[in-house]
Amino acid sequence: MENATRLLEDLTADQKRAVMHKEGPLLVVAGAGSGKTRVVARRVAYLIATGIEPRSILAVTFTNKAAQEMAGRVQALTGQSGAHISTFHSFAARVLRQYGPQLGYPSTYSIFDTDDQASMIKRLMKESGLNASGVTPGDVREVISRWKNKYAALDRLELPRDNPLQEAAFTILPLYSEALLRAGAMDFDDLLLNLLELLENSQAARQALQERFHYVLIDEYQDTNSVQYAIAKTLSGARRNLMATGDPDQSIYSWRGAAIENILNFTRDFPGAIVVKLENNYRSRGPILAVASRLIQNNRRRIERALVAVREGGETVELYQAASEETEASQIASRIRQLASEGTPYRSMAVIYRVNWLSRVYERTFRAAGIPYRLIQGTEFFKRREVRDLVAYLRLLANPADDVSGGRIINVPPRGIAAKAQNRIAQIRAAKGLDFMSTVRAAAAQAPGATKERKSLEAFVKLMDDITLHKESGVAALLREILSKSGIVEYYAGMEDGPERVENMEELLNAAAAYEGKAPAEASVTGFLEGISLASDSDALDPNADAVALLTFHAAKGLEFEAVFMVAMEDGIMPHASNIEDPDALEEERRLSYVGITRARDRLLLSTAVSRFIHGKRSRQFPSRFLREIPSELLSVSSDLRALRPRNGWKEEAREEFPDETEESPRKSSGGSLKVGDVILHSHFGVGTVRQIIGAGIRTKATVDFETEGRMQIVLAFAQIQKLRDGRQGGATPRPPSGED
Repeated sequence: MENATRLLEDLTADQKRAVMHKEGPLLVVAGAGSGKTRVVARRVAYLIATGIEPRSILAVTFTNKAAQEMAGRVQALTGQSGAHISTFHSFAARVLRQYGPQLGYPSTYSIFDTDDQASMIKRLMKESGLNASGVTPGDVREVISRWKNKYAALDRLELPRDNPLQEAAFTILPLYSEALLRAGAMDFDDLLLNLLELLENSQAARQALQERFHYVLIDEYQDTNSVQYAIAKTLSGARRNLMATGDPDQSIYSWRGAAIENILNFTRDFPGAIVVKLENNYRSRGPILAVASRLIQNNRRRIERALVAVREGGETVELYQAASEETEASQIASRIRQLASEGTPYRSMAVIYRVNWLSRVYERTFRAAGIPYRLIQGTEFFKRREVRDLVAYLRLLANPADDVSGGRIINVPPRGIAAKAQNRIAQIRAAKGLDFMSTVRAAAAQAPGATKERKSLEAFVKLMDDITLHKESGVAALLREILSKSGIVEYYAGMEDGPERVENMEELLNAAAAYEGKAPAEASVTGFLEGISLASDSDALDPNADAVALLTFHAAKGLEFEAVFMVAMEDGIMPHASNIEDPDALEEERRLSYVGITRARDRLLLSTAVSRFIHGKRSRQFPSRFLREIPSELLSVSSDLRALRPRNGWKEEAREEFPDETEESPRKSSGGSLKVGDVILHSHFGVGTVRQIIGAGIRTKATVDFETEGRMQIVLAFAQIQKLRDGRQGGATPRPPSGED
């Protein structure tokens, strides 16, 4: 027990309570910067130090970066490995490698990303003759993903009416599920769904996993969806040794199915659960935490607790009002240069924004100013065409049934296998039920002798067979064979940007070598492909690269910096226009701002512009309503324009120059007087039909069935809408004007 006691020496009383908890459900409500990862790692180490077998512990979090950090901490604390520490999707992927055949999948199944899914759905829409106006494969994919994340409703789906997008998704879903199974592939949602199906329907698998894992720890519990919740509850079984750690104030992923109710209702779902609140913040200075606390207190759905700054002192949070996005970026560049000259490393600074397109002006400005920067979009590298082609070769070698990967590279580089031949391959595969490579062999055998088509198909088969001979030589060696024998290097080298594309292929080879170097005994093609498929944006942040990070609020989750610049804090951007009229969505936008604020350790600057170039035109902008929720005494305001200089503090100045959307000054709507049955055009949600109107005056709300977004409720005083047709008129619903969605 001496080692166990040592693990408690530098912990607070609340942290000790969480670490020492042994049996039964435990909820740790961990505020931003409160040492959450430290507590989870210490508890894993404490369990091991008190005699629990490491292999009986499962710790799950949401990013590879967080999982690797936690595993490293446990190893350093105990000197032992064996505890399973990974992301939800990685855990599911590993379990399904073993049990997948019970569900009809090969152990070498492929994991389809969003581009692969859209490619398959596009093909299925074409094959099924589905031609829904304005409905794209990507839109269908998103609807199907939302349905999958609401697992309980999948088997009770009914054909939607008067909604072309949902009707298309309803038609495609069974075809898509069948095509995935035939290709031996799962998408991201399937990894979780299939794991849950396994747990629910296979008593042997369920018992084996429950007997293996006696202790289940879920980090970032506020980000779990209904499927992950069910997996966690089932795995904890009768022992109920489930530790959930999270912060409802940082729940920011509802768009991918996260349910904040999972953490808010934990004590109801797990009666007798112990609740521990971690309220000391070890990251941010007091002035930063004061701003964060006052902002998040405006949310209703949260667990009330304090956020106490351990690090005393600190500078007042700045609010900068720019004339335009150019002056905003220029001023921030100047501040960054100043901080760098004072000793703050570039890598310790970040510019955070709501949407990716906002990065462009900072990229231009930083290049001109000689400021090193790094755009944090970790998955973007793997979406480059040449990289995807190389990965497709690997996936087809690992899983010969993967027709999406096969279709991608059968004629890359061009080898004379034209569309006609590829259509014939698809027909043979559909008729005989063969895997992709077996179908290509059959197509080659059926092609007339000595024809170009036959020679090309036979050449492709020989290429894949030759490369397969090196399959056991390692991932890097296999990639070298592909680069050497496929002709892909020469193909891309001949393009205008050939050198860059070749460098990207070489970088993938370097990534494979690095992967094998970490754990040579466990390295495999499927393991490497799995890591690529489950990469996240934050995984791309190199802590040793001395460059300013440019990233979105979502990508910033889990990171921290000495200085943070939160830019474009304007209504319609932050909060995003699509979420302003929904109270729950608006709360999530506020949580997103809270996450951004609490990334800062020492300095925080919030900025807003009077005008901004958006969607091809100059737009008058208004400061974010979130800024107006921060007391003026907590902010130091500066401005480009004399007319905007604060006179009586930020709040007063904002009311005069930037009218608040209060009952006295609502934005005008072009919707006029609406009635049930009217057809409207909403600035963001598109065309919809009014189904109900409730309330009066400023609080009047309309329930609208939108063609693409489904049923939503909007506040008429603030909605940007146009009436397209009176409810009493007949005829077809008009489409929105050209260029509008």
